Amino acid sequence: MTLVLSLDSVEVCYWRGQRPVQVLRDASMDVHAGEVAGVWAKARGGKTTLLELAAGVLAPDRGRVLIDGRDLADLTTRQTSELLHRAVGLATRAGPAVPDLPVAAWVALGLIRHVDRRAAEQRARQALERVGVGAVAGEPWRNLSDSERILAAIARAVVCQPRLLLIDDPTAGLDMIERGELLDLLRSIAATTGVAVLMSASDMADLQGVETVWSLVDGHLLGPPREAATVLDFARRAKQG
Repeated sequence: MTLVLSLDSVEVCYWRGQRPVQVLRDASMDVHAGEVAGVWAKARGGKTTLLELAAGVLAPDRGRVLIDGRDLADLTTRQTSELLHRAVGLATRAGPAVPDLPVAAWVALGLIRHVDRRAAEQRARQALERVGVGAVAGEPWRNLSDSERILAAIARAVVCQPRLLLIDDPTAGLDMIERGELLDLLRSIAATTGVAVLMSASDMADLQGVETVWSLVDGHLLGPPREAATVLDFARRAKQG
């Protein structure tokens, strides 16, 4: 399989007042085309930091972040921007800055620089249909349910047809049926488009059915759990040591 994302011995340290907090310690990870991978960590355990590194939003203090074999640290600002726009889609729950903006218009924003407005809106509506929320295309963001919001965010992330899809804690707040449907959707997107998918979760049970699972504990990235019978068993082992 083609390697899309590689984190090579990355480290990130924040300062909380005068106290250093090591968020990531010598963390390495590979995600391949067509693969659905997940990373589990408790709340404030570094999940979002890991995804921001993969998205090029944050630079590591040490180590390398490679997308399609290209080290982001070796690229110019323009080259990095072009690569990230072409290759990476990041879905979060942040939503548009203007909550009254129609969902289709928000999804289309990432395309405006590259295609005309009509084509951008058409592709945005197609992306919303693909993830199952085409009916909310004309609705303002503020009217959407939690499940509709994460699906709309995924539509916005995939509308540019990225090589890597990053999703921050997409199952939080969803019921069991919605979680299962979301994972089915991500597996379908990966299988049909070849995109590499990396999602985070604060509940290991939300990663049941994900083919490759990592655990982030005290800054250490552990896994995938090749010897664990289930991801839940791996979570217990990770917490113990």
